Amino acid sequence: MEKQTIRYLIGGIVLIIFHIIGAIGLRSPDFSDYMASLTWFHILVSAACIFLTQKRFPDGQVLRVLIVFVAGYLIEVIGTNTGYPFGAYNYGTNLGVKLFNTPIILGVNWVILSYGASNIVSQLYIRVWIKALFGGILMVIFDFMLEPFAIYFKLWEWQTVDGLPPVQNYIFWFVFGFIFCYLLSYSRKQVINPVAQLGFIIYLFFVGSFIPQL
Repeated sequence: MEKQTIRYLIGGIVLIIFHIIGAIGLRSPDFSDYMASLTWFHILVSAACIFLTQKRFPDGQVLRVLIVFVAGYLIEVIGTNTGYPFGAYNYGTNLGVKLFNTPIILGVNWVILSYGASNIVSQLYIRVWIKALFGGILMVIFDFMLEPFAIYFKLWEWQTVDGLPPVQNYIFWFVFGFIFCYLLSYSRKQVINPVAQLGFIIYLFFVGSFIPQL
């Protein structure tokens, strides 16, 4: 078995184990609050599994990842402090250290999601902008499933009458998802990372599995 294949297997196994532990802990009355407080650490581990197993990065890809990190974080800073473009919301304490009222880990989260979605759609033999459209759709689907999970576990709260995200939240998740997926997919020598793909899929099943009980 090739060394790279072994790296992918290890990264995938660690991802699966961490999500199983998280799912069990969040469902336990005794450990739910504690497990939720480790959300930031969970995101960091996911990022490590993805990027430490990457075979190689095409020219300029590291820079594009950094751009997504910075842009994703700045978007959240603007959103938290102005209510635009997603709507008015506040972050709780379970996402770790904040700067400008915004958890820094959110930049990492935008990278994980965008990188995973772009890796999935990059296998389609279609134009880059169409790949990005599908990537944006995947991002919206994820956020639609994430919102009830995040609200329940107090990752953030919406300042709306019903406490639910407004339609504009999903619109701009698609907009930024499209932009980030386009940026990350725009490479002549795209290197597919199966761990990034697995991470996105696991994220979907992880948050989606809680919806029936929320």
